[in-house]
Amino acid sequence: IYMYCVVMVVILFVQIAAVVIAAIFQSKVTEDLKAFLKSRLSAQYDGDVKTGDPFSLGLDVAQLQFECCGIDNYMDFLSATRWQDKKNTSDIIPLTCCKFTNKESFYKDVNSLNMDDTSCQTSPSDENSNFRKVAGTPY
Repeated sequence: IYMYCVVMVVILFVQIAAVVIAAIFQSKVTEDLKAFLKSRLSAQYDGDVKTGDPFSLGLDVAQLQFECCGIDNYMDFLSATRWQDKKNTSDIIPLTCCKFTNKESFYKDVNSLNMDDTSCQTSPSDENSNFRKVAGTPY
């Protein structure tokens, strides 16, 4: 029984140490991940929902699924050079930042997506888009 208690106390201290280390490094990991994603967005995101680029497709799926826009917000797309080259001149946000009535159809047939408001990309608002939303937040 004595040995069992010693092992349990050691395990408890290891778990406490793991929680402390995770708390200390969480902000660093988050900061580094955001910087990495923003640099990839700037260099690689093309905004084409029929793209073959894995990063662009992944970001589009994430934006639809989590109803968000960008890494921090829609301003991230100002530095997305490939998207800036391809988009219509009046577009402010990518298509996947808009609100859809049938976002699940994106996975089956991207052509059947129904935007709630067709002016979303050129005149984003809280009603027709997720342009102010960040993934993981309710606002």
